[in-house]
Amino acid sequence: MIICSSATSFGASTVVFEIVLNTMLCLYSNMRFSKREKTAILKTWIAISIAFAIFMTDNFSSILSWQFLVNIILAGVTAGLGVILHEVAHKYFANKYGAYAEYESNDQMLLLTIIISFFRVIFAAPGAVKIIGHLDRKERGLVALAGPLCNFLLGLIFLALFFVLSPTLRPVASYGLIINSWIALFNMIPALSFDGAKIWEYNKLTYFGTTALIIILFLSQVPLKLF
Repeated sequence: MIICSSATSFGASTVVFEIVLNTMLCLYSNMRFSKREKTAILKTWIAISIAFAIFMTDNFSSILSWQFLVNIILAGVTAGLGVILHEVAHKYFANKYGAYAEYESNDQMLLLTIIISFFRVIFAAPGAVKIIGHLDRKERGLVALAGPLCNFLLGLIFLALFFVLSPTLRPVASYGLIINSWIALFNMIPALSFDGAKIWEYNKLTYFGTTALIIILFLSQVPLKLF
């Protein structure tokens, strides 16, 4: 019964994610997503959501229960959505500047993310948007900036929701705020292939200003604990 329940939970969650994914992509009517790209996005969303759900689970025995499905959905609308919209934002602005862009998942890293989540560690490098075409330094910087800013805006939305949702649902908003501000801040690292490196190269004032706003948003979770 437990194993059957777990399989049913996973199947139901997959259908939910697929429906929401197609609805979300319809919002970008001027963007084209190949079947392969949609599959990559769906895999990433599900894998990230499962990893964060495992991370959120105190008792591993509850992974084989409906409570784990609830955790997957919670992680899906906070962490999973944040990661996906971050990548879609990169694609949108790359297309806007005339370049071809397509998201490609890193299946090995997605699997690793799930595995290490059992050790209470989250390190997600789910994939990247492959861009083909010429972009100047400013355009590269703005394409990179789109990702963290998307998470910043999502964090603001979750912050606003915290004050309008019932006390029972406030933890969802708080978690969404923490996760998205963290994703934004993590991607602002000015080194290697992080978004922050491209933003730093484009405009240092933009880099410092954006980073400061994200830090303020991240710290806003502290006074929320008083509610």
